[in-house]
Amino acid sequence: MNRLWRIAVPLIGLIMFALITLQSVIESRQFNKQAGFNNGHGRYFWWSSIRLDSDPLNKRALFAKPVCMENSKGSEDCEVLEPLGIWIDPSWLVKGLILTALPAFLLGAGLVGGLGRIGFSQVWVFMISMPSLVSAWFYFIGWLLDRRRLKRCKPM
Repeated sequence: MNRLWRIAVPLIGLIMFALITLQSVIESRQFNKQAGFNNGHGRYFWWSSIRLDSDPLNKRALFAKPVCMENSKGSEDCEVLEPLGIWIDPSWLVKGLILTALPAFLLGAGLVGGLGRIGFSQVWVFMISMPSLVSAWFYFIGWLLDRRRLKRCKPM
């Protein structure tokens, strides 16, 4: 029982992260299908209200669908558009996770941004790094709780 919080707190954090990720995947697929992407995958993935770019260096222009308008000559001018921002109101679960694991999210933002600048997909970097960062942070919190509990229970 000496390690109760070291195990329980990271598990709770990972379960919260998994639930938010599942909800984000479902909502992102619905949004991309409504936007007209046939396979349900656009360039951006929204993890709650955090926008992640799957092609940060814009190497592939496969994601955006063309929007065509007639010009004055009668021919069509086409532009490739994809929304850069959408309105997502984070739930209390998302706000709670981000607030309690703020150091992990700040480190993750640095990783995602830094590796995105050299061409790595922000989606992959986020999905690989954040579960381990969140669980490491919550392990540290659990370790502190276990340490405090043992100090109080120790007879003098």
